[in-house]
Amino acid sequence: KMDYKIIKSLMRHYMTSIEYKNRSPNYINNLFKSFCESKKYIHVNIACMNTQYPGFKKYLMCSVPVELDERKHVDDGKRDEVDETDEYDNMLSFEIIAALFPYCEEIIVWETGRITANYVHKLVEQLRILNEQQRSILKRIKLCDVRYNGQLLSKQFETEYAARFEQHAFCKIQVDIKVRLQHENASQDYNGGQFREVPEFSHLVIFRQYRKYKASMKRDALLNGSKNEHHSYNN
Repeated sequence: KMDYKIIKSLMRHYMTSIEYKNRSPNYINNLFKSFCESKKYIHVNIACMNTQYPGFKKYLMCSVPVELDERKHVDDGKRDEVDETDEYDNMLSFEIIAALFPYCEEIIVWETGRITANYVHKLVEQLRILNEQQRSILKRIKLCDVRYNGQLLSKQFETEYAARFEQHAFCKIQVDIKVRLQHENASQDYNGGQFREVPEFSHLVIFRQYRKYKASMKRDALLNGSKNEHHSYNN
């Protein structure tokens, strides 16, 4: 518990959006600052965070409520291992991660688990806020080992949500499906038999288009300026 408190105080001291000064010596705070600003790639294992480092969850993760009708989509009526309660912790707080590691370009999340429509909604909202904060240079987020309502991701997921990510968060998404080769007939010789590809894992890759967002904001500002000038001229 003491380790968590120390890390928390260092985080709060470092993050400029929080007016807080800890009691650590300056060289400790400077070391922590150098550590955070040197990270360009972040890997987080959700299962390890839940089981081995639960004290960090309140700082680096956020909960997503599961609706009753969403549980019906889970295979065989069973719930995923991550979803043992009505609120499961498998979403990182990307706003906090981006503020903590301002020069991070890629975040890879392992063992993400089941995501739902609520999860996607909250993810898009976080990405929208990241754009508005204009502090992060994050380029890519990869959610590994993802299941949407109990099923592997498919191109249908892209079709359903691509426009929402694009319009609300200036992001593109890509479904990455990993397959394994399975022999059609186990009793046959592998040299003479046939193999087929069996989907085994699915990942969701999100590409931020931050430059496009900034260009859009600049264009909107110019348009608003032109409208105001035209209104003033008419008056």
